[in-house]
Amino acid sequence: MSDKQPHPFSRKAFCERWGISHQTFYDEVKRGRLTIRKIGSRTIVTPEDEQAWLDSLPTEVSPSNNPWGGQGKPTGDAA
Repeated sequence: MSDKQPHPFSRKAFCERWGISHQTFYDEVKRGRLTIRKIGSRTIVTPEDEQAWLDSLPTEVSPSNNPWGGQGKPTGDAA
């Protein structure tokens, strides 16, 4: 086992890393988007579960970054 493997995050460290509150953390768990693991009374998030959480988050295109002027992507033959 390599010493270079990423270590799991505590709940507090995860919240600080992503700038979310503890309530938001537990809301994400309740929604099923974030998997947590328990070691005794300690709650941890593995790097793999962190990545799965990121992948589960909705994406959004801001109007300033949208080449279609904030109107969404055109469908069909737009003139």
